[in-house]
Amino acid sequence: MPHHLFRNTLATTLAVSTFVMMTGAGTVSAVNPVKAPVPHTALQSAWEALATQKSLQHDSLSAYAYDLTTHHVIAAIHPTWRVTPASITKLFTSAAALATLGPQFTYKTTVMVPPSVANGQPGPIYLVGGGDPWLEANGETGLQTLATAVAKKIPAATGVVGVSSLYTPPVYGLGWPKGVIPYNYAAGTTALMAERSEIFVNVTQGSAAGKSPQVSLQFNSSLQAPGYFHVINNATTGSPKSAWTIHVTRQIGTNNIVVTGNIPISSSKRPNVSGAWVLSVGNGPLFAASLFQEALAQAGVHFSGMPTTGSLPTGTVTIATHSSKSLAQYLPIQNQYSINQMAENLYRELGVNASGIGSLSSASAVMQKFSETAGIPSRRIQLDGSGLSPLDEASATDVVDLLTYAASQSWFGTFRGSLMHLNHPHNCGFLCSPYPLPTHTNLWIKTGNLSNQWNYAGYATATNGNLIAFAILDNGNPTYENATPTSPVSQMMLDVASYPAVTVPKSQPMAASTTGTLPNSLQHYLQFLPEAGSGMVVGASVSNVATGKVVWQHNGNLLQQSGLLPRTVLGDAALTAGATPPSGASVSSVGQVSKGILNGALVLNGHTNPFLSSTGLKQLAQDVALAGITTVNGPLEYVQPVTGFHSSRWPSSMPWNDFGRGFAPPKSQLWVNNDQAMLQIHAGINGSPATVTLKPENTPITIQNLTTTSNTAQASSLHVRLSFHSSTYVLTGVVPKGFSEVLTIAPPNPGQYAAVEFESALKAAGVTVTGSLSRVSSDPRGTVIGSLKASNMSALTQALFTTPSLVPAEAMVSMLGTKLWHDIGAVIPYPNFFIEPTGVSLGNYMTANGLSTMLAKAWNNPQDAPLVTPWLQHPWVSTSPEQYDVAGYLRGQHGQIYAVTLIVSQVLWNHHFTPQILQ
Repeated sequence: MPHHLFRNTLATTLAVSTFVMMTGAGTVSAVNPVKAPVPHTALQSAWEALATQKSLQHDSLSAYAYDLTTHHVIAAIHPTWRVTPASITKLFTSAAALATLGPQFTYKTTVMVPPSVANGQPGPIYLVGGGDPWLEANGETGLQTLATAVAKKIPAATGVVGVSSLYTPPVYGLGWPKGVIPYNYAAGTTALMAERSEIFVNVTQGSAAGKSPQVSLQFNSSLQAPGYFHVINNATTGSPKSAWTIHVTRQIGTNNIVVTGNIPISSSKRPNVSGAWVLSVGNGPLFAASLFQEALAQAGVHFSGMPTTGSLPTGTVTIATHSSKSLAQYLPIQNQYSINQMAENLYRELGVNASGIGSLSSASAVMQKFSETAGIPSRRIQLDGSGLSPLDEASATDVVDLLTYAASQSWFGTFRGSLMHLNHPHNCGFLCSPYPLPTHTNLWIKTGNLSNQWNYAGYATATNGNLIAFAILDNGNPTYENATPTSPVSQMMLDVASYPAVTVPKSQPMAASTTGTLPNSLQHYLQFLPEAGSGMVVGASVSNVATGKVVWQHNGNLLQQSGLLPRTVLGDAALTAGATPPSGASVSSVGQVSKGILNGALVLNGHTNPFLSSTGLKQLAQDVALAGITTVNGPLEYVQPVTGFHSSRWPSSMPWNDFGRGFAPPKSQLWVNNDQAMLQIHAGINGSPATVTLKPENTPITIQNLTTTSNTAQASSLHVRLSFHSSTYVLTGVVPKGFSEVLTIAPPNPGQYAAVEFESALKAAGVTVTGSLSRVSSDPRGTVIGSLKASNMSALTQALFTTPSLVPAEAMVSMLGTKLWHDIGAVIPYPNFFIEPTGVSLGNYMTANGLSTMLAKAWNNPQDAPLVTPWLQHPWVSTSPEQYDVAGYLRGQHGQIYAVTLIVSQVLWNHHFTPQILQ
C-alpha cells in the first residue's frame, strides 16, 4: 500500500469512528476534577510501583483518584484511556435512575382480565409485567400475593397469559458473548420475569458406576413450572477415581437443559459427590406465567389450558396489583451483589420513563442526557445497563466525574449506601472476605469484571478525613490474576483508603510508553498515533527481521483487544506446523447402480474445504451424470456432524448478535459460497411491509417480515436477526420511502444449504433424486463418483486474510485439530493469549511486540512464504467493532525489512459488527 494511502486510510477510519455517543458539557454545582499533570503524591508513587508488578505490567490500566474535599487530583495513570468497565457500568445506570426516577420509584405488576372473566366466565388471565426484576414466588410476596388476591375473584380460567410488551427486543445486550447466554447472569431482559429468570440445576451421582447421574431442578420457592424444562441427561457416573467432567448448560433458544460428562461415584475420600449450576430461563415471560398459573392453581383456581404469552387486548380491567420495593431498597442488592438482571431492567425503565417504551435506544438517549447534565465531558460508550457487553467503554476519568457529580446530589447517601462497604459485616456484598484493612473500613466500592477485567470504583474516607472518589480499571490479564485481596489492583484501592499515609513498595520504574528509534524511512507510516486526549489505546511495534529484535515500540508490551489479528497467529501456526490442507469436496454413492438407477443414497461431503462454490457443485453433478446415474432412488445425504445451535458450532466468545450474519457461518463439514446468501430489501408502499427478495431463492431459510414502510423522512430502524434454534430470520423496524439495502446472511445449516444447491445442479444435469435431503453425521464411505481438487496452503492463507468470513479460519482450525493450541503457543510468546483464533471474539488480547516479533521470525521461515510475501509493502489492514489493526512488512533504507504491527483499540463504536478488511 502506498504510504500516503496507508496514512490516509488510518486517519480517515479513526476520524470517522470517533463520533460522540456519550458526551456532556453541562455545568453542575459540584467541582469537576481538574485534568492536571501527574501529581507528586505518595499515592501516585505507590500506584506507579504497583503497576509494574507481574499481573499488571502488560495491562491497559486506567486509574484516577480525586480528593473531593480539596478538589485536587492525587493519582492518575492513563486516566483518559477508555477500557472495558464491566459492572462499573452499573454506577452510571444507578445514578441516572436515582436522578430521573427518584429513590422512591417502584415497579408495578398488574393482573388484568376481560370484563367477562371478571363477571365469572372462564377466560384468560393476563399477568402484565412492569419491569420488576425481583418478582418472587416465595412465601406471601410477589406472585403468591397476587395469586391469593386473584383467587378470591376468579374461580376458573383458561390460562395465564404473560405480557411483557413494556420492553422491546432484543432481550440481550449488544455484544454479549454467546457462551454466557445460558447462564443466570445473562438472563434475557423482559418486563415480566419471575425468580430473576433463573433455575438451579443439581447433579448427583447415579446409583452405580455406568448409570446416569441424578438431575434435579430447584426453584426459589415451593412453586414449580410443570413441564417447562426438558432435561437431556447424557452424563455418566464413573468409578471413584474417575475425573469430574460434568458440564451443565441450556440450549440457546430453548428450555432444554443438557448435562454431559462424568461424575465419579462416592468413596471414602469423596463421600458426597454433587454439583449445582444456575442457568437462565429461555423465555422469561412464559416462565413467570407458568409459575403464576401454578400459584393460582394452588390457591384454588381451575384451568382448562396451558400458560402462554401474548399481548394485552383492549378493554381489560385490573383485578390485582403488586408494587415492588423502592429503588432505594433495590440498589444495595443490585450493586453489592452485581445482579445484571436488576441493572438491565433498570436501564430499560429509564426509557419507559422518558418515552413509554423500554428499548435500548430510548434508554441510551436518557443516559446521554444524564451524562450531559452530570458534566461528563469525555466520550464513552454504554450499550447495556449492567456492563456485561465487552463493547462498553469508559475511562477512569469518566467514572470519577460521575462519582464527583453524585457526591453533590440529594440522593448521594442512597447512591453511596448501595455500594459494598468493604469489611462491613452486613453491607459488603460478595466481598465480605476480610481485606487487609481494619473492620468497618471507610471504603465504599463497586467491582467490575469480565474474563479479562478486574475493576474497582467508589469512595474512600482517607485517614485525614477527606472524601476521595477513585476508579481503577484494569484490562488485559485474566480476571483470576487480580481478583484477590492481595493483588496489585486491590492494593491500589487499599492505598486510597490509607491516603495520605501511603507506603510506597519497592519496584522498578514504570517503563516508558515509547522506546527505541523509529527508522527514518518508516516515520511517515507510524507518526500518526491518535492517542493524546482521544481515549483510544494505541500499541505499535517495529521489529528488524534480520535480528528478530524490536527496534521501536509504543505501548508495545500492552495487552490489547486484537480484532482479527489472531488470524495472523493461526496462519503462522498452520504453515509452521506443515498442516495438511483439506481435500476437495466429493460425491459418493451408497448402494447398487442398475440401468442408470442408484438404489441407495447419494452422499455429498465437503471435507471442511472452504472453496466449494456453485460452480464446483455443478462439476460434481456432471460427474454423477457421467457415471451413468440418471435416477437416485433414495435420499441425497450431506455430511454435517453437528446441527442446530450446538455450543461447538460457533466460538463461545462470539457476540450473540453475530448469529446469522454473513461473516459468521457456523462450523461445518460442508460449506458452499462461504455459506452466504443475500437479502435484498426495498421500501414498499406507505404503511405496508418492505419487500424482501432472497437470493438464491431456494436458500433453506424462512423470513418473517414485520417491517413497515413510511413516507415520512426518517432514518431506517431496520433490524434483522436470526431466531435461536431455527432457520427463521425476523425483520423488524421502519424503513423510509426509497430505502434499498442488500444484506449478506449466513444460513445456520450450511450443509443443507449446499445440499439444496447440489440438488438443483443435479436436476440441471439430468439426474433425478426421488428421496429427501438427509443429514448424516459421518460419511458412510461409499463409492466415490466425483471429487474436486484439494486446497493448497497459499490459497487458503490468502483467503484467511482477504475475507472477513469465518469459513477459511474454521477450515484452518480443523486442519490443526487437537494440536491447535500447542501449535499456536509455539509461534507466539507470553504474554500474548487469546481464547479463539478466528478473530470473531471481543475478548482476544495480544501485544504489538508479540506480533511484530512473530512476523519477524516468520519472514525467515520458508514455510511462511504464503503469509509474508503478500504483506511486503502491502500491510494487512482490518477493522472490527471498536478496533483498527495493521500487520505486515515495510522496506527500509538499504533494503532492510521491518515487521510492523499497529493495534488501535477502544475506538468509538460505529454500530457495525461486521469486520472489514481494508487491505
